[in-house]
Amino acid sequence: MERLLEEVRRLADMLSVADMPQKTKAGLVQVGWNTPCGRLRVAGSCMAIGAMGDRIANAGYRECEKDVLASIMTEARQILYFINGVAAARNEAVSDT
Repeated sequence: MERLLEEVRRLADMLSVADMPQKTKAGLVQVGWNTPCGRLRVAGSCMAIGAMGDRIANAGYRECEKDVLASIMTEARQILYFINGVAAARNEAVSDT
């Protein structure tokens, strides 16, 4: 469960606009989520969250963690649907020109 939460934090950091100036000032390379590389990183993180969530669910977990796990998995799916929609819209715009 700890690794799952670490990956969720990593995903939140990738999508956090508020943290960008601090990361840039610290000299870290920031790749926006709305670039092909950024979307790939977000998708990879969501897939890792899904895989860890499945392993946790299959291994059994305490009832109190069930709602947290379901919420995390739902949010990861919503993020994937969103970035897939952004990529599809961008591809449509390119093909229209």
